[in-house]
Amino acid sequence: MPSPLLLGLGAAWGCFWLIQLLYYLVIYGRFAWASPRPPAGPPEPPLGVSVVVAARNELANLQTLLPQLLAQNYPTFEVVVVNDRSWDDTWPYLYQLRQTEPRLRTVLVNEAPDDFSGKKYALTLGIKAAKYPLVLLTDADCQPASPRWIAAMADSFRPGRELVLGYSPYRAAPGALNWFIRWETLFTALQYFAWATWGRPYMGVGRNLAYRRELFFAHNGFAGHMKVLGGDDDLFVNQAATAKNTTVCYGPESLVFSHPKTTWRAWYVQKKRHLAVGKRYKWGHKLWLGLYTLTHAGTWAGGAVFLAYAAWLRHPVAAGLAVGAWLVRWAVQAAILTGAKKKLADGPNLVFLPLFDLLYLIYQLIIGLAATTSRRIKWN
Repeated sequence: MPSPLLLGLGAAWGCFWLIQLLYYLVIYGRFAWASPRPPAGPPEPPLGVSVVVAARNELANLQTLLPQLLAQNYPTFEVVVVNDRSWDDTWPYLYQLRQTEPRLRTVLVNEAPDDFSGKKYALTLGIKAAKYPLVLLTDADCQPASPRWIAAMADSFRPGRELVLGYSPYRAAPGALNWFIRWETLFTALQYFAWATWGRPYMGVGRNLAYRRELFFAHNGFAGHMKVLGGDDDLFVNQAATAKNTTVCYGPESLVFSHPKTTWRAWYVQKKRHLAVGKRYKWGHKLWLGLYTLTHAGTWAGGAVFLAYAAWLRHPVAAGLAVGAWLVRWAVQAAILTGAKKKLADGPNLVFLPLFDLLYLIYQLIIGLAATTSRRIKWN
């Protein structure tokens, strides 16, 4: 007869394990395994698209990005580059390129208000200057994977759809840091794509995000969080996205690649900044995400304690059940993440899935706690 303590530990761990399994099979599985659905509603005539890029001292990146943007295969578009207080040669380069590229428009920012996040101020000016109804955002250090990137994102708009979430993976490179960055990016995308599929959109990434220009002004732009240094993407999506007005766009033509950080310290600063805005999400979104993190931690900690206690009691059945439960969870995770990789058309090798699952938990706990308790988050 198992001891009462062993039974209690097993019951507690089983609750955490079951909730985690439900997250994967029900929430994430709907996106990862479901057959792609055609966009709802009849297609609209091709609408004009304004690609808006805020850049600060990004000369080298703009020299790579802008030729790719200006060569996009789409009938009606412009590229609006906001030169945000740069002190390198960004402005001379933009001025010269503008002489031969009629679809390039530029906005010069010499000074930003003290009570307004610099990037949000720059983006606001860029969106105000945009002349087309659809705004498509990316960053200067990004590169579209296809000359049909604009077309793929614009085609996702249908009557009633005002916001399109895209995917922006990081370039592959040697090293454990790059592997983990790509793992975290894949899993984050799985989360926000899955919740959007369930009609609960809560975030997007500004490296690949589109919305109707009128939606931006209907929600007063970034006014609700203008002093917050981050959140020009996820906080705006969190306040403006609904089940009816939001859709997702994925596939090889819709990708926008970015270059990841190359040191653990730089990545830590970046993620701390990103996670700091999460405390401003709607309470329901924080509840869903917090429950996942809580049960994730409970699954690892409870499983370790249960297995250790079963081994100490020399209870082979309990130990066998623990090992079997771990294998089931990892098998379900592998199946869901493999499906997500195929749909999103990019992602890391999953051979070290258990290790990165544990590292992801540690990352959430350490950086999440630091971001929540920090009073001031600085930009690089």
